[in-house]
Amino acid sequence: RRGLLSLTHLWFLAALLLAAAAGALMPIEQVDFWWHLALGRAIAQTGSVPTTSSQSWVLPPATPFIYGSWLAEWLFFQLYQRGGLPLLVLTRNLLLLALLALVGLEARRRGAGWRLAALAVAGAGLTLLNNVSVRPQICAWLPFALTLLLLGAARQGQLPPRALLALPLLLVVWVNVHGTFVLGLALVGLTAAGASLTYLLHRDHERRARLTWLWAITAACAAAMLINPRVADIALFVRNLVFHPAAQGGGEWQRTDLLSYPGFLLPLALLLIAIGWYRRPERFDLTDALILAVFTWFGWSAIRSLIWFAIVAWPIAAGALAPPARPARQRIEIPALNYAILGLLLLVWTLTQPPLKPLLPLPPALAGLGARVPDGWLIGANTPVQAVAWLKQHPLPPDARLFNDLTYGSYLIWAAPEIKIAADGRLELYPLEHWITYAAIMRDEQALARLDQLGATHAMLSRERSPELVARLQSPASGWRELYRDETTAIFARSEAAR
Repeated sequence: RRGLLSLTHLWFLAALLLAAAAGALMPIEQVDFWWHLALGRAIAQTGSVPTTSSQSWVLPPATPFIYGSWLAEWLFFQLYQRGGLPLLVLTRNLLLLALLALVGLEARRRGAGWRLAALAVAGAGLTLLNNVSVRPQICAWLPFALTLLLLGAARQGQLPPRALLALPLLLVVWVNVHGTFVLGLALVGLTAAGASLTYLLHRDHERRARLTWLWAITAACAAAMLINPRVADIALFVRNLVFHPAAQGGGEWQRTDLLSYPGFLLPLALLLIAIGWYRRPERFDLTDALILAVFTWFGWSAIRSLIWFAIVAWPIAAGALAPPARPARQRIEIPALNYAILGLLLLVWTLTQPPLKPLLPLPPALAGLGARVPDGWLIGANTPVQAVAWLKQHPLPPDARLFNDLTYGSYLIWAAPEIKIAADGRLELYPLEHWITYAAIMRDEQALARLDQLGATHAMLSRERSPELVARLQSPASGWRELYRDETTAIFARSEAAR
């Protein structure tokens, strides 16, 4: 019956709500969120976007830096002022739910049934689960998915070509919220290029009309990006970040390991697409293949880029695997039971939201700092909230040079901007030589001598990430003395005898 919630629908809704609930459980990681929030505060207070960075004592006082996500950072601070961290996290969770719904909608547009749309949502959800922290990137999720959906629908004649006029408008916002706006232009350009190749092969006049629209919209999108006068600098900044030697050495910018999670989901999606196209060659689409090739390389080149591959690839996989259309089989449905299951799924998603999350018996990795600090359930367990609070109560000397774990730098910029730091998650901001020295110190390789060479007067270290270095500074012979220690963090000062 029309309007009946069927068991087939529940497959999709279960994948959607459970994947969104899993992402909602992820606490805020401190590597870069806090400096983004601090920048939003600075923009709100001064009414202008900074062009330099002055938070580190190892760099010149006015080191040039490109803040390409200024609008997202300003929006973050506005949300924070109105609802604190809970409102920021809730916004992330709603954007994630909308993104996964668009992935399912794209799969459906490609002819997939509700179960295969559930596969697309589950595959995409699992792939991006390690990359859902609150950061400006979340503001690019919907522009990317909507661009993909609109392009595909217009190319296949499911929407009139004039619907593509929305794309330049999306780019106007996108170019100011995150550097991935270049992916939007890439999607449009690749679609136009693929449609051109298809036209050359088939000489279909109907395709030619759509082709004219695609190239016109590509030009309009390129022009729309100029709304941000620093668009060329931002694009160069993104390129330099992706290929920065320090970024390539580890973390989220290192090459994707295809044999571990979430990397193995990349070849799995490609395998499913290959199976679908092999079984039904008529579903092979040259434009899809071109886009897929580019985003496969992009997803393989860096773990952080897997999210964009997933949004592209899993709907293609669902559409490729869809069986031929056939009359629906009559099934016995129990509407009351179906709606009860939906209610349970909605309850699970609701319980993962900020006000209710503390009610769940979560493991430490998801519970964050817990009840130890306000909003602790939303903050990653390695965020030095208590240590920085202690520093605020026991100020360092004005000329202090704090050597810090780079993961602490972002939170220090937000919570204690008066303290100059030695490192933070903006790898591209610091010269490679500094990261070589930093890595050697953290590995406890001639750490005391290197700290002397840097001129560090204080140190703030993670007891979990660098236990050997913490033990070395705790030694009476080190020339350092411990000022503070909690479950995660230790703070040291150079002793008078060592000065």
